[in-house]
Amino acid sequence: MNTGRERAIQGNADGLCGPYAIMNFLVWKDEIPADKAAGTSAYQEAFRYVMEAAERAGLLSAHKLYSGFEWPDLIVVFNEYAERNYFDYVAVPLIKLHSRIAKLSNESLWGAIVDAEGAAVASVQKGGHWVLIYKRDGAGGFSVLDATAGNPKTELKKAWSLRDGMAMLPKDSDLLKDI
Repeated sequence: MNTGRERAIQGNADGLCGPYAIMNFLVWKDEIPADKAAGTSAYQEAFRYVMEAAERAGLLSAHKLYSGFEWPDLIVVFNEYAERNYFDYVAVPLIKLHSRIAKLSNESLWGAIVDAEGAAVASVQKGGHWVLIYKRDGAGGFSVLDATAGNPKTELKKAWSLRDGMAMLPKDSDLLKDI
């Protein structure tokens, strides 16, 4: 055994942070409750559903598994899941919301999304590392669900681009009007 080599940290060899962010949203919204999980954890079941949606959409490939999913791919995967499972949410590009809610800072945009009972998947670094931006039960403001994100508000102020990412909102949200 060559002990001089660095060991891989789980998750660093794949490009699945986007699907994981969607999976975390589904579990957070109790879309995959424990009684639906058929002997597996809700996270495992949600991951299976997200990967099946990616496969149905023709987006599951070796290239995507190691290099990652772009935000348009994540929108397709989420909406494929939502439509097939009668989930009353829809994913839209962050840039469309930002244009509609003109001149908001990143922080104000995240606040508008979570106040509408939604969440966002956004990149916190150039080259894309997707995290879930959501409102934790009982917490004010918003939170980031990602173990590597550090201080959520600091990281989000440095979000790479509002063009990169998606919002997941209830289909009847006022934020979706005229989009």
